[in-house]
Amino acid sequence: MPTSYVPILKCKKGEQNALSQLTPGVKVNIKPLLEIPFTDASTKYPMNEFIQSFWSTNPFFFYFLPEWYDESMECFAEFISLNVESLIANTAGTPVFDLSSLDYIEDWNSIKKNGIAIRLRNNELGEVTTILNPLFSSGKIARKETDLILDLQNISANDLFTTRSVLKTVLSELTNANEYHSIIIASASFPKPTPAMETDKIYCFERIEKQIHEFAIELAKDYNFNYIYSDYGTSDNEDVTFVLGMSPNFKIKYSTWEKYLYIKSYSLKKGGLDIQNVQRLTKLLVDSSYFFGAEYSWGDNSIDQIAKKQSLSPGNLTTWVSYSMNHHITLISKNL
Repeated sequence: MPTSYVPILKCKKGEQNALSQLTPGVKVNIKPLLEIPFTDASTKYPMNEFIQSFWSTNPFFFYFLPEWYDESMECFAEFISLNVESLIANTAGTPVFDLSSLDYIEDWNSIKKNGIAIRLRNNELGEVTTILNPLFSSGKIARKETDLILDLQNISANDLFTTRSVLKTVLSELTNANEYHSIIIASASFPKPTPAMETDKIYCFERIEKQIHEFAIELAKDYNFNYIYSDYGTSDNEDVTFVLGMSPNFKIKYSTWEKYLYIKSYSLKKGGLDIQNVQRLTKLLVDSSYFFGAEYSWGDNSIDQIAKKQSLSPGNLTTWVSYSMNHHITLISKNL
């Protein structure tokens, strides 16, 4: 079955569990992009065993964060031979490379067994004519073997006009857009909390990715390419700087096709994860018109059990990443 959705996930415990708990019907519709950090967990076992522990033999994209290799890129070729080639040989994984790293790839044949993906973020979208188009003219790789990821990253309603213009410019400058295996358009708009937010209240925000998706469908028709939707879901795709003594707040993140929901609570030091507090907030969501029901996904069922006091475990922050992302991936997969 063709991929309809590419969720971009930090390859951490919460996201891993969210993926492992998806139903088979959802798993076959998606091809997650796993951003792999350099951690004890990701380096303890062979990489293929690490990923298969939560994603079995399903196809996926993988992106090693730059912390895996030397910032000067002097060790990039060695890094590829030790990590990327091994993972490709033993899984259905497709490697993802930044535009800036392409010059450091020495042997394209060793990495394209499952195809490759090239990821252009906001600051690289203007390099289509200078770097991307010439790459395919060189014959090192074919467009039909390549998934192109146009990653808009964080956007807001105020960015929509500019974002549409940028996307249209990129597609107009892209040579033979119809020949790519796919063009994946990714964005993120999950809101950040503000001090003005009250506790025990559901805040709703427009899901801007939906509007980008609608525009991308139009572009796909105009430029005749295989379009695939992508987003970062309910995660924060920006690094958070933690300060010694910081105590994060418990919160519930939830998605509908039109909206993102945010329910803010107390910090962990003030009882944010106390079972009574978590039960109260989950009941607020479950009793609202936004909740999809216990049968919708594993994440929804887990939330419902806490709200109805059928589960006496409040979980932890990692657990709630799992619930939130599992519901979100299920939602998007079913609505595309």
